[in-house]
Amino acid sequence: MISYKANPSILLGALRNSVAEVIASTYARGFLELDMENQRDPSLINLLDQEDFQTPSYKRVRRKDKGDGELSSLKCGRESPNRTEPNRTLEKSDSGFLLFSSTEKTTTTSETETAMANTSLEDVPSLDLMTELLRRFKCSSKPDKRLILIGPPGSGKGTQSPIIKDEYCLCHLATGDMLRAAVAAKTPLGVKAKEAMEKGELVSDDLVVGIIDEAMKKPSCQKGFILDGFPRTVVQAQKLDEMLEKQGVKVDKVLNFAIDDAILEERITGRWIHPSSGRTYHTKFAPPKAAGVDDVTGEPLIQRKDDTAAVLKSRLEAFHKQTEPVIDYYSKKGVVANLHAEKPPKEVTVEVEKVLS
Repeated sequence: MISYKANPSILLGALRNSVAEVIASTYARGFLELDMENQRDPSLINLLDQEDFQTPSYKRVRRKDKGDGELSSLKCGRESPNRTEPNRTLEKSDSGFLLFSSTEKTTTTSETETAMANTSLEDVPSLDLMTELLRRFKCSSKPDKRLILIGPPGSGKGTQSPIIKDEYCLCHLATGDMLRAAVAAKTPLGVKAKEAMEKGELVSDDLVVGIIDEAMKKPSCQKGFILDGFPRTVVQAQKLDEMLEKQGVKVDKVLNFAIDDAILEERITGRWIHPSSGRTYHTKFAPPKAAGVDDVTGEPLIQRKDDTAAVLKSRLEAFHKQTEPVIDYYSKKGVVANLHAEKPPKEVTVEVEKVLS
């Protein structure tokens, strides 16, 4: 068994000796955790997170715990429903897999079995794995960032957010996705949100902020977050700030994707989406490598029903009425950066890098 603790140079040495493939196949999807002088660095946890490292499905195997504080096999497994280990910290990543420290004492013996997937992690090139590990290690030295992206539909938020997310190891919080996930998981807040939606009522700002608060506690959000789609009103912005203040943090930067309405119609009507990942393409400005399919997965792309000129007009009216006051609110706090969103995506990326450097 490979165990890393106390000194991050051990990881670098392992990488220099080209054992990234061994690490990855043994600690599939996020089981490499460093216990550095008993102070965990969450940014180094979940190094091969499914959401950030797009690969084929991984080989999932049986994991058996020994009662002596070690593990006989550190491989993929899901949490057993009857597991009770009060002296052991277990955390779940976005992909649902457990993250743990092999130095902690187990109090019960259990076995978890999962189905075998078709493709093994061994099929992923070692160079790709090493590149991802090194990128995550580099990210650990970067400052935490709590960002809000504001802009009308078609302004380029969907293009820039994954770039920012990967560069700084942030989590992407989209309120619509979080609400659906909370409802599906039947969390206390999710149950309340479902009740409101079934009655045809709007989900309250307090509920949405609570769900954001829950999401921010995930290991993948420990370096910070990108908040997209919220806040849409000044009241929501105030409630968000109150929640963050209780945690002793604040919004570091609001990226305002400023663009003229006349430019947006061409962008919107040519936009195609990969629904499961949120990756965005455009028939003219950013076409996929193969027409109609996602570059990473090869899955079909879709065009949203509301990506039409008529719908865009009403959405822009709502944006200007509701959201622009939010920009004014954060401008008074001195955290707004206005981006020239009409520029080509690569030039906007350069602007973003300057703002966040």
